[in-house]
Amino acid sequence: MPRSSRLAVTVAAAALAALTATAAMSADIFVIGGKPDDAFWSRVKKGAEDAGLIVEAQGGSVTWLGPQNYDNLGVDAAELIRQAIDQGADAIVGPNWVPEAMDPAFAAVVEADSAALALLLEWSRRLKARGDTLSVTGMPDGLKSLSELYGLDEVLPLAG
Repeated sequence: MPRSSRLAVTVAAAALAALTATAAMSADIFVIGGKPDDAFWSRVKKGAEDAGLIVEAQGGSVTWLGPQNYDNLGVDAAELIRQAIDQGADAIVGPNWVPEAMDPAFAAVVEADSAALALLLEWSRRLKARGDTLSVTGMPDGLKSLSELYGLDEVLPLAG
């Protein structure tokens, strides 16, 4: 029986939204995650890097940003979001660990784009190949609409 685990990625109101209209895979995508030595987040980072190979083949990039420690997580994570914006991110993916600290930073991410859907599809495909599943919660309305428009609502588990 295949091992089944669930990767839940909680996203702020605009965590998977894009800043500029771009081709689906030629986007510069920033992934906000945990510490590099964290067992869970190191697996998520590996998945982002694997998906990044496909994005890079299409002229884009995937950049991982994570805190050095969890001592001041909300403030530090909000700063990572601002760094991604300052570096010209087309899409930002990340958890909303401390909403009161992070929501203002996520609010600066303003426009839904299909690049985030492409990244989610690749992550989902790779997890499924390993017997795992992807569950996404807190999906921005714009990205939900794009998913429905493209007929992906049955392929991607976009809850909430």
